[in-house]
Amino acid sequence: MAESDHEHHTVVEVLAAFIRQHPALRGSDDGDEREPPARHDVQAALTVLGRRPRRTERNLPDLSKSDLRGMRLDELHLPGVDLWYSDLRGAVLSGATITDANLSWARLEGAQLSWAQLQGTGLYGAAA
Repeated sequence: MAESDHEHHTVVEVLAAFIRQHPALRGSDDGDEREPPARHDVQAALTVLGRRPRRTERNLPDLSKSDLRGMRLDELHLPGVDLWYSDLRGAVLSGATITDANLSWARLEGAQLSWAQLQGTGLYGAAA
């Protein structure tokens, strides 16, 4: 993605699809009541997506209906991202650039939003 303008869009689409299809937290089948550990592969995909080269993009990242509980999006560059109906409970978005994005109906309980840039972002129905 960093070296090819031509492949940039494909890589963004693949990363976004991976994130949408994998929950951020691993389930626990052993009856353990503690919060399950975060998935490092989902975190890595989010980090790469949020640090992608700044180019003109045909489509912006679609992370709608994603399970991003407890993920670290702090300082990531995600303008225009679609987080419609996403679960961001306990996520760290401090200092993130999420301008002109869609956070409608997102779950934001316990999310850290200090210094996040949210100008032009839709928050209709978002629960905090």
